[in-house]
Amino acid sequence: MRHDHRMWRPLAALLGTLWLACGGSAYAQGKYPEHPIKLIVPYGPGGGTDIVGRIVADHMRQTLGQPILVENKPGANGLVGLQELANAKPDGYTFILANQTVTVIAPLLYPKRMAFDAETALAPVVRLAQVPNIVVVNKDFPVKTLAELIDYAKKNPGKVGYTSTGVGSFPHFDIELLAKRPGVEMIHVPNAKGAAASVQDLATGDAQVGMMNVATALPQIRAGNVRPIALADEQRHPDYPDLPTLGEQGYPGIGTVQWFAIFTHANAPKEAIEAVQAAALKALEAETTLAALKRQGITIAPTRSIEEAKRWVASEYAHWRQMFKEVPIEIER
Repeated sequence: MRHDHRMWRPLAALLGTLWLACGGSAYAQGKYPEHPIKLIVPYGPGGGTDIVGRIVADHMRQTLGQPILVENKPGANGLVGLQELANAKPDGYTFILANQTVTVIAPLLYPKRMAFDAETALAPVVRLAQVPNIVVVNKDFPVKTLAELIDYAKKNPGKVGYTSTGVGSFPHFDIELLAKRPGVEMIHVPNAKGAAASVQDLATGDAQVGMMNVATALPQIRAGNVRPIALADEQRHPDYPDLPTLGEQGYPGIGTVQWFAIFTHANAPKEAIEAVQAAALKALEAETTLAALKRQGITIAPTRSIEEAKRWVASEYAHWRQMFKEVPIEIER
């Protein structure tokens, strides 16, 4: 299936213009921070990225002594959020809290549409947390196990729709890999508005299956609108002790553990990057933060230095380059 991404071309041009206009400058003056800090979330409200951003920002403002303004900028697999970052001065007052789709996958998938090299133009500040993905189905869909899902898809080729947060998002890759192993066909039903909108499609029956993070799926699971059938992790989740992993059901090595991390301009002042990193790490030590994240099934997984964050992001680029070879997705580049 081909997808029309013409809407991204003017976006890429604007990204390049804005990035070149503001790149290479330093704006920090006086003691940092002197005014509120913007934290962009490149998805709509209610998804895992938004949840983590608001929980952590609430504690960070106490440490930094300035408000952390969380702004939702959904669209184009998170590239609308990156546009917002590119539009800002690299003065250490604009950051983005994103996952692998936004800061690794999309830049690798659409290099010709990116007017800057995200791998070098973005500076990783700190990885905050991670959460495993979970395979869920609509409550009325007549399958209760992964084996039943595969069997149904074999008997009904092209009649099983799966949701994701957009073409080229990691849920898109995960489901394609899951379908590829047994050789079944499922239809992609993307929703670029974000994870909360994606799981809503599943709850209403616009799609039958999805693979999304536990935090995003939890409200609809509790409401009885979707049903979990597998966990994409090496071990079972403490909140779902009876839910078998994909590996236990014969599909090891499938499913992304979603991470959440803060990035900014590579040209942002060092003092700003270090201050935000320190505030974020302090937030992850707070009992209130830990309890709030735990309620969402999210586990902290902080990088402890800027150099560690850089090495980790480099390993993510290597992982996804390999994934593209295993799961080639037809995209209009």
